[in-house]
Amino acid sequence: MVYNANELTKRILIVLDSNDHIARSLTLRLLGIASIIFCSSLEVQYRILQRYETNNELELVALIDATQKMLEYSPSFLELAWESISYKLTSEQVSLPAKIQLLFCAKHAQSHPTIRQWVVNYCTGYILKYLESNDLFTDNKEPFAKKLPYDELIDPMLITWSCMIGPFKGYLSEKDVLILQKIIIHGSETNIYNTLIVLYNGVDSSIESSNDTIQFNIYSNLINILNSSILLKSSLNRILSRKKITLSFKIILKCSANEILSNLSLSVAIRWLSKDLELSKSTGLNNSHYSFHRQKFEGDSESSPKILIWKLFTFLNIIEPLLNPLKGNAVPSEEDLTEKIKSTTFEIIECGWGLIPKAYLSQTSNTSDNNWLLSFLKSTVKTSINVLGKNYLRSLGHLAIQNLSSSIPLFALGASKTLKAIAVINPTEIKNTFLPILSEILRISPDTSSTPEILKIDHHNPTLHNFRGVLLCYLKIQHIFKNDQSYIEPIHSESESLLDTICNKLESTFNKNEESCIKEIKDLGVEFTNWILIDSIACGKWKIVEILSCNVLKLNLSVSSFYWWDSLFSLAKSESSGIEFEARDGFRTSALTKLHLLHSNFPTRFFQPIVVSFHQDAHYLVHSIKQMITSNVSVSQSAQINLPYDFSRLKLEIMSLIERCVRLQTSHSSIDATTIEFLYGWEKLLGVVIRTKSSDISRLLSLVPPTLCLGAVYIKSPPCISLEIETSPEFEIGSEKSLPNSHENGKQNIDKKFVKAPAGSQFSISIQGLINDPNSGTKYSRNKGLVLHDLESSGKNISFGVESSSFISNLEDNSSAVQASLLSEKPKFKASVWLSDSSERILPRNTIVKETSLCPINESPSELDYFNGDDDLVNLFFDDGSFCSKNNLSVPWQQYLDKVQTFSTEIKVSFFECNISIALPPISSFNTVSKPRISGDSGAEVPHLVLLGKIEPGFRAIFYIHVLPSILDKFSKSWYVGQHLVFPICLYSQPNII
Repeated sequence: MVYNANELTKRILIVLDSNDHIARSLTLRLLGIASIIFCSSLEVQYRILQRYETNNELELVALIDATQKMLEYSPSFLELAWESISYKLTSEQVSLPAKIQLLFCAKHAQSHPTIRQWVVNYCTGYILKYLESNDLFTDNKEPFAKKLPYDELIDPMLITWSCMIGPFKGYLSEKDVLILQKIIIHGSETNIYNTLIVLYNGVDSSIESSNDTIQFNIYSNLINILNSSILLKSSLNRILSRKKITLSFKIILKCSANEILSNLSLSVAIRWLSKDLELSKSTGLNNSHYSFHRQKFEGDSESSPKILIWKLFTFLNIIEPLLNPLKGNAVPSEEDLTEKIKSTTFEIIECGWGLIPKAYLSQTSNTSDNNWLLSFLKSTVKTSINVLGKNYLRSLGHLAIQNLSSSIPLFALGASKTLKAIAVINPTEIKNTFLPILSEILRISPDTSSTPEILKIDHHNPTLHNFRGVLLCYLKIQHIFKNDQSYIEPIHSESESLLDTICNKLESTFNKNEESCIKEIKDLGVEFTNWILIDSIACGKWKIVEILSCNVLKLNLSVSSFYWWDSLFSLAKSESSGIEFEARDGFRTSALTKLHLLHSNFPTRFFQPIVVSFHQDAHYLVHSIKQMITSNVSVSQSAQINLPYDFSRLKLEIMSLIERCVRLQTSHSSIDATTIEFLYGWEKLLGVVIRTKSSDISRLLSLVPPTLCLGAVYIKSPPCISLEIETSPEFEIGSEKSLPNSHENGKQNIDKKFVKAPAGSQFSISIQGLINDPNSGTKYSRNKGLVLHDLESSGKNISFGVESSSFISNLEDNSSAVQASLLSEKPKFKASVWLSDSSERILPRNTIVKETSLCPINESPSELDYFNGDDDLVNLFFDDGSFCSKNNLSVPWQQYLDKVQTFSTEIKVSFFECNISIALPPISSFNTVSKPRISGDSGAEVPHLVLLGKIEPGFRAIFYIHVLPSILDKFSKSWYVGQHLVFPICLYSQPNII
């Protein structure tokens, strides 16, 4: 029986030394399957290298498979194995399947310049010989009809070549581009696709050749070949053809960085739509007739509506970068042309919006991936903002309002987010034009006939379904303008009146029998229920939250997340202005109890009860101040004498609350802008109170506490992840890696709970992790507290409060070299590490917040996100570093504190291993101080150190190492994945380390 990995390793080594090649082959297959365990074993690596001397084909294939799997988890193994791999690659006795596997091993040479260059030369040399053997370089007149014979190694060679080039690796030479053009003309479909990947990775848009004519001829010829061989010949009904078209346009855009080629690229893009656009045969742009025939486009029976939308989506993605050079460098004769292109482009956008319902309904019933719909709407907004201008943006807004009542939930969501994006870009247009229309629609009763013509509502079904999209859009816009005083003050009463109308409409809809009420909820839809709740919470419309949560609880529609809905209902009641403070405080206490119960079962949901608890305490303090002022107004003068004393005592509590508020702003690495703004509102209010003099205390009666507004960090939870952590030196007590709450036992407590480490040494932490795929049934549960399980186990009930991470489900399969080569960057695990003299889980404000690209938690880059840079939270902080730790720079060891170091590693097949090493302060930094510089001193950059005396042998210093785990996706977005880890360290004196 095998009890541990070491015992298994010993038995594997015995079999690898045996004379039975079948047993060795089976053992090598086992090594490949379990390479995650054996990848760091030097003995296993040495035995694998020894077996490369074999002549048995079966064993060699198993050996290469084990090598390939080992390289997935230990890329440094390539340096040891390269001599054997390169020998087998050049050997004529190795079979083709084995060489193909060896090539996939060679693709791990990206970070080894010498090996990478050898691989590139090997691949290009083989491809060149292959083309020369087929007489493709002997004739000036190329036989376009001639097709290359099949060769098993060409596709693997191209795939490996594509992995070896790119930024910081090297680009294609002019000779390489000419070779790849031959394959595009004469190769098979898979040859062409892999060639396009090589071109996409290897074409350098910033290349400036010494001879501009040569550069122009090569890239113009490449664009023409892509147009004639791929764009005009590929069928849109095939997935591979659409992939080739997409890659072709990406290559064309890279070539279009040259101003001379931008006109040619635009002409190619327009000709690609020649079946659907009426174009003259003139090759010059100045004489082109560019007009759109919608009937002809919609009547195309060869392609489905969804494919036509894909074609429009592709065109919109390329029209922006191609039109920008024209706008910047256009001659006067081209101005009319650019306006015609803009006008026709918006007609294409209108056509795409009209095709969406037909495309959505034409899908099969089991289709679940509808990202195409949101992606297309996003592209229309970006094109309108960046290319078309304000006039077309207004027209797009009217188009969005017309589709708010769509029966397709995602379509209505996309239309509402379109108007939200317009509100960010042009708020005046939204206030003056679109908000009055939305308000009018929401005030109209479902059974009235005075509905505006701009919104087509189905009067045969007078339910929530009629105005759910309008309501969602109204909430999103309210969220944008909630802090805009120029918007709030003039129409505050009108807004409240409209909110009452909306709530009355919701209540009248739900105040029916249970069967009708369930029908209304189903008509509203699970998706819309969640979206309306999220935006209602974000903009502080708690009346709507109260109505919806009350009916969900009453109808028992969500059994497994009962506590979550109950907490929402209690929070909504606590924000009601029609009840006394004591009743509202009781509702907050009830909500807090439910959130603590959720936190006990799902430890990663630690932030929700903390922020509600702060809100409750701050409310109670403001109420106490008002009560104190009111009570002292009506009593005797003697009682008023104690007022300044009472107020001064309360100021100490206010200072504590301000500290908690600032700590909350930096206690979660993926905190969203909405929650930051809410906490900042409390910080400003408490700051006003703390600066108020005792003589002006009566002014505080007019204080209005901020409405509870919470964003994505409150709604969602971190991804599913399981971590195993080892430290060197090791902790003496199992998994206890945080400081206990009490310190009464002094030295005894230090000996038991702190890890001892010599001053001046390196402290090492090894983190291994497995990321769970929400789509699979597998759940890793190695360490409770670092693993999240979904609250909702069934999709039949309405689920809210916890959502699985769409980022995890979008992790690319790194076993595919083609997919890996298309990624700009692989997902990475990142650990932010710093040394502190405090055990409190506070982020260094000036480092992590500024260096990390924050985003709302679990928001996937594939979701509808219309504007760039809106997740940057730096501008929301009122003062950089005003509450940061003030280090005493005269003490040398302080230079080691609060300096964030980042350690990252690639995620491979949902597994990662990250090794962290942090330098501890040397013993010499504890017995010296820096002499302050005095004006007039001869300027020396290094401060003069003053020795304080000899350190006693029993010297100890207590520090804390903070580790914040996160994940960087391929878009460099930061994802919070686990709790903030704190490792208490007890430093002691070691004579030989100074």
